Amino acid sequence: MHFEDYLKKFWDKTPGKGDNLVLEEKIWRKIHLRIKLKRISIAATAAAACIAIIIPLIHFFGRMDTPEEKTAMLAYAPETSTEIILPDGTKVWLDAGSTLSCPAEMESERTVSLKGSAAFDVVKTEDLRKFRIELESSFIEVKGTSFSVKDDGSKEISVVLYSGAIDFVSTSNGQTVALKPDNKLVFNIDQQSMLVTPAFQGISWKNGIYQIRNASLRSMVEFIEWRYGVDVNIAAELNDSQKINGQILQEDSCDTVLEKICFILDLKASKENGIYRIMRK
Repeated sequence: MHFEDYLKKFWDKTPGKGDNLVLEEKIWRKIHLRIKLKRISIAATAAAACIAIIIPLIHFFGRMDTPEEKTAMLAYAPETSTEIILPDGTKVWLDAGSTLSCPAEMESERTVSLKGSAAFDVVKTEDLRKFRIELESSFIEVKGTSFSVKDDGSKEISVVLYSGAIDFVSTSNGQTVALKPDNKLVFNIDQQSMLVTPAFQGISWKNGIYQIRNASLRSMVEFIEWRYGVDVNIAAELNDSQKINGQILQEDSCDTVLEKICFILDLKASKENGIYRIMRK
């Protein structure tokens, strides 16, 4: 069953429909026409997530004086990475547990709000209107580019830029940093500090897939630690003479990526006390 049909099924069962029939049908049309969710898990937990999204939207829209001008859409990835296509054509890969909200119409305003982590392929408009992502104590502005944003709730936000250019801005002091491709920025929310370093060598991004080209083991480990928020130790006898080539999907788990690396390099990985270790067989 397609997600739209699945959502409609629960929409029809949502109580209190009679008094708000026109308004609710208007909300449904916005959801049905403007958001396309792919690869979402259709399970009991997803049913609860759908209802949890729809009911707040009914109240949210009901409080507005001019709903046509201020309508918003909400997307939530409960368990797995979810691909979303926004009304302006921008693609977003939303990580599990993350939430994205945006206008139902993006012809005039291209501003979204992100809670959590996601990768973006922002389309460039003919009039070069900026696309803005609002984050905690900061925001990002772009015109057309590809990048990842990671906010795991640790009071640090990190951004990796793959192509194009972005401006990262602190809303507290107005400090702005312009990033170039293959830059990584770490923003400390409490200290309001920004650190820019080279991104992971040999790792690029295209259409939902991390492309690995002659990446060293150390570079791959740095990527895994950043992507999944884990600690990985490399045995002292290993070096970076062997290079890794392949692909990592946005939805791949940490264990899956480590299995791929160990298979390619004929190594093995173990986990003890929450820390991964890569060693010779």
